[in-house]
Amino acid sequence: MPKLEQWVLHRLSELDNTLRKSAESFDFMSFYVDLHTFCAVDLSAFYFDLRKDCLYCDAPTSLKRRSARTVMNSIFNCLTHWLAPVLSFTAEEAWLSRYGQIGSVHLQVFPEIPLNWANPDLASKWQIARDVHLLYQEILRPLQSLA
Repeated sequence: MPKLEQWVLHRLSELDNTLRKSAESFDFMSFYVDLHTFCAVDLSAFYFDLRKDCLYCDAPTSLKRRSARTVMNSIFNCLTHWLAPVLSFTAEEAWLSRYGQIGSVHLQVFPEIPLNWANPDLASKWQIARDVHLLYQEILRPLQSLA
């Protein structure tokens, strides 16, 4: 699995840990703030921005494309399960559109995240890349449109 996909899996493991700690302390707001940040910054502004060309242009059998699709499947499963308690109808619609009438997302348990997804060393390296990419998005890209 490419390093970028390993980083996303690491982030899912971090969020899973946050969810379980939040459930123990009944502090769900902090989890959903972290989850929103993950969706808006880590996924939308970084991961999807980097992988969209791969998903559209690479051969269906390419390792990078297959890895991205595998990770996106894990993202979908985690997000639908984690969001189901607060976005019940939306999570159910997403679940049914993907799996049909196999059952409700509300009858599922939260996914078990494999321990080997956690990789703090890799995460620290990708944090630098993410910060640089977001800086480019905020500062340099708008300046290019002025030129």
